[in-house]
Amino acid sequence: MMAHGAWSGTGWLLMGIGMLLFWTLVAIVVLWLAGVFGPAGRGRSSRSDRSIASLAGSDVLDAQAILDRRLASGDLSEDEYRARRDLLGSR
Repeated sequence: MMAHGAWSGTGWLLMGIGMLLFWTLVAIVVLWLAGVFGPAGRGRSSRSDRSIASLAGSDVLDAQAILDRRLASGDLSEDEYRARRDLLGSR
């Protein structure tokens, strides 16, 4: 790798590949954290929707509130909203 105190071509190549891999890994971690902790990640978690419905008194009323919130945030189209609302009303 070192020839008479200077970097050889192989040393530069390995360093370049190592830097590329390092910064790619950093970018992946940052994007993953943004997806998990960002506003889009928090707003679309179906697990949190289920826990909200199970903790409250009336599941149907809570499901309706969740449905309203998802329509307002743009997660559902109007047709999907109406179909799911009708499903909740038939319980």
